[in-house]
Amino acid sequence: MKYHLTFMLILTFMVNALILAQPDTRQLYEQKVKNYTHLRNAGWIAVGAGTCVFAGGIVMLADYFSEYPYDESKRFAGEALTTAGTVIVVTGFTIMGIGRHGRRTYKRRLDGLSTGFIYTPDCYRFSLTYRF
Repeated sequence: MKYHLTFMLILTFMVNALILAQPDTRQLYEQKVKNYTHLRNAGWIAVGAGTCVFAGGIVMLADYFSEYPYDESKRFAGEALTTAGTVIVVTGFTIMGIGRHGRRTYKRRLDGLSTGFIYTPDCYRFSLTYRF
C-alpha cells in the first residue's frame, strides 16, 4: 500500500514536471502575463496624466474668457492642452484594454493545465485536466 501511494505521488510529480515545466511555453506565457500587466498599468498612468492635462486646458480656456482683453496665446494653449489631454486619455484607455485582454488570455492559458492525486482508504485517483 505504501508502495502504491509512493508510486502515484512520484507519477504525479513526473507528469507535472513533463507537462507543466516545459520551459519554452511556460516561461513565454509568464513573461507575456508580466508584459501585459505592465501595459495595463501604463494605460492607467496615461489616463491619469491625460485627465490632468485636459483639466489644465480647461482651466486655461476658462482663464482666457475671464479677462476682456483676450490673450490669444492662452486660448491656443488651452485648446492645445485640451486636445492633447483628450488624445492621451483615449490612448490610455486603448492601451489599458489591450493589456487587460492579453493578461487575461495568457493567465488562462497558464491555468489551463492541472494535475492531481486523490488518496482515500478506498481508492487512489489520478487526474490530468487540460482546458483550452
